[in-house]
Amino acid sequence: MGTASTKRQRQHQPDITLDLRETSEPPPPPQTKKEPRNIPQPDKFDGSSTKLKPYRNDVANIFECMPITYSSANDKILYVAALLTGSAKQWYLADKTRRKPDPQSGWCVWARYEEFLKDFISVHENRNEVREAKRNIQMEFQKAGELIKNYVCRMHTLNMVANLPRDLLWEYLVTGLQPEVCEYMKRTNKDSLDIAPASPEICFEAITSVGMEVENERIREQYMRNAQKLKEQTQAAARGKKPDQKPQADKKPEAPKHSGIQKNKSKQGEKKKSSVSSEKSKTSEKKAKEPGEDKVTYSMRQARMKESQ
Repeated sequence: MGTASTKRQRQHQPDITLDLRETSEPPPPPQTKKEPRNIPQPDKFDGSSTKLKPYRNDVANIFECMPITYSSANDKILYVAALLTGSAKQWYLADKTRRKPDPQSGWCVWARYEEFLKDFISVHENRNEVREAKRNIQMEFQKAGELIKNYVCRMHTLNMVANLPRDLLWEYLVTGLQPEVCEYMKRTNKDSLDIAPASPEICFEAITSVGMEVENERIREQYMRNAQKLKEQTQAAARGKKPDQKPQADKKPEAPKHSGIQKNKSKQGEKKKSSVSSEKSKTSEKKAKEPGEDKVTYSMRQARMKESQ
């Protein structure tokens, strides 16, 4: 009996192995965005300070266009090291003070890419150029009526060489702003002037957004003033008065001035008209004196002949 009941229970139990087999299948891979592969590679860097800035920009573009390929610090450092030559390559191979072995790849790398980039720039940058950039960034300010994007662009270019920390960079950015921008920042957020954002790039973005808000507010105020002025002009025109215009006195039309040639021509014309009119009168008198206008009939002629006899 026990064996029969166990057989019946086994028959009614579901097939668990099928469910386990179905759930054990790996999920489909996530759809990732394809990265471009035809990006031009930067030139090799030989340690020259004049080539440092273009090389950094080219490498940053590669990392921005291919974030999946170069996602880790190790991948970025190895890519930069593969393009080094001359004294720059010797520095990379000799400097082992800030590096540690990576258990996954076996390569000696810096702990973070930012640390590697900081050491890389400090070794190969031009000291005089850096000092000049730091001095210029302190003296830079936003001119009156200047767009905020132009001011931020100049500060960003100088900071690419100066490489200031975010706190000092934020202080210089805020100090060089126009008073109306600083007042807007105080009005919207009291602590925004004293607390620097998390990174230099966010500092530039924050200043740009605040400056654009001030510029848009200025444009709206100018639009309202123009609309009010246009409304006043239309109302004055409807009443029959032109605003900002003094009434002018009625002036008599001046007679046209003739030159000497025109006067002579007019006199000659008058003489010709008088001569023509006199000739017409003479001809009319002659016609009145000439006989023949009253014709003599036959009966009148016979009567005159009888009177003469």
